Amino acid sequence: MGFFSSPSDKYSQELKHLPVEDFKRIFRGLKTKSLSQDEEDLAHRELEKHITNDGKISMRNVYNTIHSLKNKKMISLNDEEDLMGAFEDYFNK
Repeated sequence: MGFFSSPSDKYSQELKHLPVEDFKRIFRGLKTKSLSQDEEDLAHRELEKHITNDGKISMRNVYNTIHSLKNKKMISLNDEEDLMGAFEDYFNK
């Protein structure tokens, strides 16, 4: 990362396929205790907006969306970390 780089720079902009069932499975498998059902639904809806018509999303879009929710105090830092961890685990397998 350069001197003026953003934390999002560490995440790839490459669009990767994310089947609908896998997207749902990521949320079903969350281990966070602090994320309420309403917060989970909000994160799910916001991320869905960034999935392309052919079912692809980048980790940069995932990070920016989840981080934005955290900055707006719609989810906690722990929730952000748990969500990012779940998506990182999925795309790194």
